[in-house]
Amino acid sequence: EYMNDGPEQSTYSVREAVRTVREILDLVGFSPKTVNAGVRENNESTMSTSNIAGGEEALTRELVNFRSRIREMTLSSDDIKQDPSKFVNDILKECDVARDEILPSIGLEIQDKKGEQSSWRFCSPRATPSTATGDLKDPDVFPESRSVLLD
Repeated sequence: EYMNDGPEQSTYSVREAVRTVREILDLVGFSPKTVNAGVRENNESTMSTSNIAGGEEALTRELVNFRSRIREMTLSSDDIKQDPSKFVNDILKECDVARDEILPSIGLEIQDKKGEQSSWRFCSPRATPSTATGDLKDPDVFPESRSVLLD
């Protein structure tokens, strides 16, 4: 019966249950990140929360940088004609670096399974060998990393 009272009424019970669970989580000491999981916050750039460390800007920056590295390898490599297998291996190594280091450092994990389609999931951003040593460019320290031209 209450389901026919409109969208506000049909979600009231669920919203109240979620509110109660959040109150209990807060009461027993869970972190605000856990208590407020899934809550949209006012964010200057996106007006919502993101599972990606640094938000969509970080993801976009890393994808553009990845594309630029692959493009540069393709345009500057003589290996394409002389040693195609070396060229393919170099590209696969870049893909592995993106999967194993760059994307996990911003909270995205890709899982490759032989013979199956790759899958992905959000993860806690984690330090990787290159992020721990500071090898990846920080856009605030190296603003030129934002000015990659797209062709």
